[in-house]
Amino acid sequence: MYAVQSNITEEENSLALLKDNEKPLRLIDDEGVIRLQKKNAWSHQSSAASWQSDVDWMIEEPTEYNDGGANLPNPIYCIRKTVSSTSFRTTECRTD
Repeated sequence: MYAVQSNITEEENSLALLKDNEKPLRLIDDEGVIRLQKKNAWSHQSSAASWQSDVDWMIEEPTEYNDGGANLPNPIYCIRKTVSSTSFRTTECRTD
C-alpha cells in the first residue's frame, strides 16, 4: 500500500493575505487501485514496537480545542491490505 500526498496552496484574495492549504491524500494498492482518497489529510507510518505511542500522538496532535470542547480527528488505519476507521467499519482490500 502506498500513500501519495501533495501540498496545494490556493490564494483566497488578490492581496494573498489569506491562503488555503490542502493536502490531498490517496492510498493506492500494489495494482494501482485507489483504496482511499481524502481532500485534506496527512499520513504517518508506524512500526509494531511504537504503534501505541504513535496512535496517541495521531489523536492528540490534530485535536482542536474550542468553546464547544474537543474536536477529535477521525483517524483511518491501514494495516497491510485492510483500511479501517475508528467507527469500526472495515473495508477489505481484495486481491483477486
